[in-house]
Amino acid sequence: MGDNAYRKRYVTVKDFFGIRPDQLAKYNYDIWNNNWEAELRHVGHSAANGTCRSGKPSLFRAFVKTFWYPIT
Repeated sequence: MGDNAYRKRYVTVKDFFGIRPDQLAKYNYDIWNNNWEAELRHVGHSAANGTCRSGKPSLFRAFVKTFWYPIT
């Protein structure tokens, strides 16, 4: 029998989505982390002292002003 007899006759999740389910959490985290780092770069976040440039409006700064300062 040739190789054609053993050809795959089923469809997997990876065939639809291009990623295995066990890799999905890491994949989603990488997307979230890249977006978060891009937002921090956009607002000029300084890792040294945790400050941001105040000249640029941002969702990050709005979140911090709304939720972070009142509880600290």
